[in-house]
Amino acid sequence: MIETYIDQEMMERIAEEHLKGRELSIGTTNLDSMRPMIWRIGRIANSGHSRALELIHQILLASASIRGVQPPTRDEDTSTR
Repeated sequence: MIETYIDQEMMERIAEEHLKGRELSIGTTNLDSMRPMIWRIGRIANSGHSRALELIHQILLASASIRGVQPPTRDEDTSTR
């Protein structure tokens, strides 16, 4: 479902808004260290990295994960931080 709504066009729109000074941040929790992670999605969208869209999808999935209902993602799943 994430890929349906967050596609290349949407990532480009996020990148454009980031250049205008708007910020989109998403929080996740590292379950191993029990520390929050804040991901600057606009900066990732503007990075030019070939896997930026994939990383944004992984971050959104991790942020929506509910322990015991939906399995958490592993750190190695987001190794292109």
